[in-house]
Amino acid sequence: MAFTGLLGKVTVKGWVLGLAFIAVGIISLSFALSAHLEVLDLIPTTDPEDLQRISDLEDQRAVLLNLAFGASFLGVFALFVMTERTLPADIAQRQMMSQARLLNELVTNLNLKGSAAYIPAKFALTHEKLLIPSSDNSLALPIMTDDLVFSLGADKATLGVFLTPPGLDLLDGFERDMAVSNKDAGLEAFEGNMQIAKLGLGLVKDYKIKERGGETILRLEHSAFVDSCRSIRALMPDVCRQAGCPICSAFLTGIARSTGKIVKVKRVENDTDRMLFHLELIPWE
Repeated sequence: MAFTGLLGKVTVKGWVLGLAFIAVGIISLSFALSAHLEVLDLIPTTDPEDLQRISDLEDQRAVLLNLAFGASFLGVFALFVMTERTLPADIAQRQMMSQARLLNELVTNLNLKGSAAYIPAKFALTHEKLLIPSSDNSLALPIMTDDLVFSLGADKATLGVFLTPPGLDLLDGFERDMAVSNKDAGLEAFEGNMQIAKLGLGLVKDYKIKERGGETILRLEHSAFVDSCRSIRALMPDVCRQAGCPICSAFLTGIARSTGKIVKVKRVENDTDRMLFHLELIPWE
């Protein structure tokens, strides 16, 4: 019953991609079977030409089997991941705008001018934290705990507020859907794991993480919520730099989780739909 309900939520894109990959798998498997049957017809033999033909067929069979299993796996993955989410898109967009307004009002009223720093879940922290500092001076963390909210600058610690990242639950949801963990996985593995945000859910149109000129750059372009993204950038541009919407925050939190380093936002280019986050990854020992 649950399986039938899950299939009922598969998107058209999911069905097309899933069935296409499965079809490729079946065709590859049939060719592999054909090669196997031809090998059986040739053995036993001592003829050099037949022996060479058998070797070629066995290589061909191995390649086709790998292709068959790989394509079938991708097909099943597409069917199970590309499902309709129950939350209507317009409601999700309103929630995204409301959260951006809340963050904007918070940093404005507290006169916080600094850029975001995403703190990985290490030592006493059981989940990632977002630091919005009062200024962009040198970063010095206080004793970190899950319930820490305000840093008042004691012992030369950075003055600011520590919040749960807006995208933390979204990132955790990605990991549950993919049955993976990004914890200390590294940037390359994290970038691959986040394909669900692009292919499975259609939340982003494009994203890329790369190292350039001594900094880490996250390139991100929204898809499903591009209208909300444009509104936030037009009305509250500093939100991108100081916290990020849930989708951008999920990627920034994931970079901290996968590297075990503090992710300090240096600057954000958000004057177009293709945003660039210029980041500094700071070891936290």
